[in-house]
Amino acid sequence: MKRKQQSPPAASLIGAAVIAGAVSLFLLFNRSGPTGLPNNPPTISPSGGNVVRLSPVDSPEPQPFNPASQGVLSAPPERSEVPHPISGNAKIVSATGPLGVKLISGFEGSWDRFEITAKGPAHFEVAFPAEKPGEYFLFYLLQVEGAAGREVRVDFTNVKPYWKSHYPAVCETGSLSDLENFGAGTRLAGNAGSAGFNNFLSDSSVRSGGSVKGWQFVKGVSSGKSGGLGARSLILRHRFNTDSAYLAMKVPYVPSYHAKWVNSVRRRANVTVHDLGRSVRGHTLSVIELSKGGTTSGGSFVASADSKPCLLIYAREHADEHDSSWAVEGFVESVLAEVDRDGASLLDRFTILAIPLMDPDGAAEGAHDSIMNAFRIGASTVETDAYARFLQQWVDDGNRLDLIVNIHNPGVAGWHAKVVAHPSDAERQQEYAHLKARLDRDCVDAGFIAAERQQPELIDAQYRMCGWASRVFGPGYVGVEVNSRSSKQHLTLDELRRLGDVIGRSCCRFLETASGRRMTEITESRLVERKRRWAFYYGRTDSDLEGRSAIDVEMGLLLNPEVDDWEGTTRFKDFERQFAQLSENSAN
Repeated sequence: MKRKQQSPPAASLIGAAVIAGAVSLFLLFNRSGPTGLPNNPPTISPSGGNVVRLSPVDSPEPQPFNPASQGVLSAPPERSEVPHPISGNAKIVSATGPLGVKLISGFEGSWDRFEITAKGPAHFEVAFPAEKPGEYFLFYLLQVEGAAGREVRVDFTNVKPYWKSHYPAVCETGSLSDLENFGAGTRLAGNAGSAGFNNFLSDSSVRSGGSVKGWQFVKGVSSGKSGGLGARSLILRHRFNTDSAYLAMKVPYVPSYHAKWVNSVRRRANVTVHDLGRSVRGHTLSVIELSKGGTTSGGSFVASADSKPCLLIYAREHADEHDSSWAVEGFVESVLAEVDRDGASLLDRFTILAIPLMDPDGAAEGAHDSIMNAFRIGASTVETDAYARFLQQWVDDGNRLDLIVNIHNPGVAGWHAKVVAHPSDAERQQEYAHLKARLDRDCVDAGFIAAERQQPELIDAQYRMCGWASRVFGPGYVGVEVNSRSSKQHLTLDELRRLGDVIGRSCCRFLETASGRRMTEITESRLVERKRRWAFYYGRTDSDLEGRSAIDVEMGLLLNPEVDDWEGTTRFKDFERQFAQLSENSAN
């Protein structure tokens, strides 16, 4: 008789599971993270600047929290919610301790879905919710009130294990739109900090004379456990000097600041600000034109008399990626400063269109994605159609559109700049390879870290502005990510702006190369094809298209076969009927 095989005891199975789980957690929280960097905490280089060298020295233990300045918890914490002033759906969420110290979210630029709890007189917990499909929590912005002279502790729970390089910033002023807090020379002040959470970096850059104005890094950062399996917490401690201040993961670029900055450049030479209308929530939608050629008068477009190549650079189709706005702003400011200083400038050879903040409504709410994929039939928004109409009018007035640069920023990375994507355009693959090589080289030559060995993804972003415009008008496009919080070297605000300038100028110079001219030739041939399709399907007048979405009208051309295929007429009529039905259903 065969001996019956016995199953291992339940206790043994449980013990094995516990050991396996412990090993998994150890590997999870001690791995190098998505960037593939060594898992050694950094030390600040004694040579000055803000270069960080990786060191095998163990990270210092987080300093014990000193509650001496917190007072005694004499009353239970309170938590309140009030309607958001911009959106009826969002809310301003705040928690107040018994000493009057308050932590607030849900205001301009701040997400309203955090769970804020007062744990003590000046001790708060901010719980991140679980990400839903398509959600990425890349930013936070909070306001602290009533904290003058007090040390405040904020525990962020359920945070990402790879947030190891996001040393948070703080600003001890009362306004997020004050241009002086973000002006030329603004730098994040350094501090020793603590590196208890996998390579958190401090920053050693200080303004001349040691004085600090505006944004600076918090005084202490450490980590802990959130209580759940595998959950981590990010613990911030900072002594505030004023009653009203802000905490942010990165230096924020909010719509009210953007509006003031646009008005500040509106009056400068060689600048035309195209106001396209207002967003759903009333923000002005603008495109900044830098040129020494065509201008506009009284809000109407006038065709450019020259044939200079045109670069369109834009940011914040992901509305919570603030680094990208500073990069685009830096490019604009550098070009204008060059004109003021030397007279001769990049504008002698190029026309530049810039959009530092594409989605102001999403930015105001702290959202990640609101309008990014709305450049498609039946799904356009007020904002996306305004941008589409502008580009349609720009091209129809005889202006060029040669290359589009779509700026983003990552959650975490070891580099400062990366060419992340371009279309799978078989006709221009060699040209895109040359563009990436030039961008990498120019960033490295300027002192930045580029992701030289990482190849871009082939993404036909047909529902984004860059992809839609490329399909309709023919220009090439490239997606570039910028990162002020490299896990190897932090960037000051000045340096982030300069990185944007390097990227913009590199793309312009590319258009002057043989590869750039080849890309432009392909663009011109595709524009000729668009004109043929337009004449065939719509005729030579657009009076019957008034009130129609520019996105729908242009995509209607692309949905049909070749112009000389007369069966296309029937298909186009079918499309028109389908569109009318779709619009009617949407209205109902």
